[in-house]
Amino acid sequence: MEAFPDEGDMDMPRALAAYRDVGYPYMLMPDHLPQIDGRDPSGVAFVYCYGYIQALIDALVPRNGLESARIRAL
Repeated sequence: MEAFPDEGDMDMPRALAAYRDVGYPYMLMPDHLPQIDGRDPSGVAFVYCYGYIQALIDALVPRNGLESARIRAL
């Protein structure tokens, strides 16, 4: 079953913190999004997921002497 990043089995904030802690330098991108209703269903679902992931990245407090989160979403 597909789910948005804030409602699935994965703890997205914890996962992004782990990526930050190991210095993951590559992109993160939403994939396999749920179907929604509306004028541009796939576009709206993607933008929601992208914005959610980017907000979590921006909210991460740097650890281990890092000046900023090194992860950047697409």
